[in-house]
Amino acid sequence: IVAVLYLVPRFTSSSQTSTGSNGGTSTSTAATPTVSIPTASNGIGVKTIGSDTIGISDGTYAFDTRRADGSLKTQASQALQNNNSSSAQTLWRSAVASDTTDAESLIYLENQRVLTSGKPYITIVAATMLTGGSDLINVGHESLQGIYVTQKEYNANNAALLNGTRVRVLIANMGSKSEYATIVANQIVTAAKSDKTI
Repeated sequence: IVAVLYLVPRFTSSSQTSTGSNGGTSTSTAATPTVSIPTASNGIGVKTIGSDTIGISDGTYAFDTRRADGSLKTQASQALQNNNSSSAQTLWRSAVASDTTDAESLIYLENQRVLTSGKPYITIVAATMLTGGSDLINVGHESLQGIYVTQKEYNANNAALLNGTRVRVLIANMGSKSEYATIVANQIVTAAKSDKTI
């Protein structure tokens, strides 16, 4: 939560201050990114730019598909797009059996448990990097593993403290370029306006 609250205002800021060679400072307004991400009414959507797929996913899109279980995750996302949650869950379980460290699939599985529980929930958007160079992808893997463990432990042990309120996690991939982070941050703001659980 803290990361999203801290990063979104920073990424959506459009002014930059630079120090000139004479020691003075100047403020310039950065160009607004011209790339837009096609989204559903709930703010979910992705766009592929070069080798980066950026945007927000609730499981209807798979970001981390270079792993051994990538094709299973892609099939699961397609099943969820077709409103076949049962098939998607089966495919995500197969993906996790193939790669037990795949937190993306584990988060999407936990989200389905939250949605079918009939209990109230809040939504947290986890912004990370799952495309680009291996150094960025490794950071994304590690952050998603921590996010999944936190989500799972909270839902299993602490939800009863808040009238059964669970935690659902949307994954936002900011890709490998800083300008993509601004685009995705704007998408998060838009999603929060349409989904009051965020």
